[in-house]
Amino acid sequence: MNSFIRKDKVNIARYLPEYLLNDPVFLAMLKAESNEHELQRENLETLLEQFFVTTATESLSKWESFLGIDVDEKKRDEDRRNVIIAKIRGTQTVTLDFMTRLVNTYIADGKAEVVDLPADYSIKIYYHGGQVTDYDKLHQAIKTYIPAHIGYKLSTITRANRQLHCSARIREHNVIKIKTRTDARTSVQPGTLHVRMKIIHSYSHIKIRGGIN
Repeated sequence: MNSFIRKDKVNIARYLPEYLLNDPVFLAMLKAESNEHELQRENLETLLEQFFVTTATESLSKWESFLGIDVDEKKRDEDRRNVIIAKIRGTQTVTLDFMTRLVNTYIADGKAEVVDLPADYSIKIYYHGGQVTDYDKLHQAIKTYIPAHIGYKLSTITRANRQLHCSARIREHNVIKIKTRTDARTSVQPGTLHVRMKIIHSYSHIKIRGGIN
């Protein structure tokens, strides 16, 4: 971006013969001139940075005013940059690549992935846990640019080095079906029916499914 501006500190003395540096008066003059040139170099570098949102500092308010964004200097520079970038991208067509770039402006490691689910009219956003810089602003940005008929879901991916040990107890049994006669007839005379019941066994049925996704 600014490779045409030197990065090393200015030192005029390196362009002159070494014997001239033996004069203390001349050497002092060179140091004063070098310091002034260094100050101008830093000013030029700072000025150049203001023309790019990703490095702008003092010019953020001008970017915000130009794009119709409320100026709030109490916010962090990084948050203000994200809003400006999102506003600029708002003029683009909302594609999967666009949404991925938009989401990653609020993801610290920039490794979020957006998956399109056409059958469900939605997208799913995968990101590593603990990487979201601001959930509220992330939701606001997504709702601002995602088409109205498309839903979205955030899904956290947590990587851990763990081992899962499973055990089970299997009980083998036989099932015997005893059928009753279908032509049997039972008649009950009016009276009082007494019923006595007892729970002889209680159990829970748990299905355990294993697999690696």
